[in-house]
Amino acid sequence: MTIGLIEDLITSTSLADLRSERDRQAQRVEEVKHRRDNILQELTVANGSYLMAQQMVAIKEAMEPKPAQSPTKESSNGDSPTGRESVLQVIREKPGLRPQGIRDALEAKRIVVKEKYVSTILQRLKEKELVEVKKGGYFVK
Repeated sequence: MTIGLIEDLITSTSLADLRSERDRQAQRVEEVKHRRDNILQELTVANGSYLMAQQMVAIKEAMEPKPAQSPTKESSNGDSPTGRESVLQVIREKPGLRPQGIRDALEAKRIVVKEKYVSTILQRLKEKELVEVKKGGYFVK
């Protein structure tokens, strides 16, 4: 607004109307401040809850045993006895699983391995005729 427009508005509007408008705007400012205070209070509570939940997750994770890494001891043919036996055990328990399903079952037992590692073990077990493949699923012979 230019100064001329403001002067025209002031001279054309009664003092009572200007005061009324000022009071409405002051009330609006107070309402906005009140909403802001409520939002800040809600944000503070939510942030506190988030931090508490974050700390609880960290404590729970620290209490849980760490998942085993892929086995490190290897026999002369490159298979880990632990890995091979674990894969055979999973296939015995759940015949017909595919490599991804076997890996998932191993992870459920806290044995963390890559699918490629499982596929390598399965290939060697197949070569030794310890397992067979039917429709993509593995079965112990």
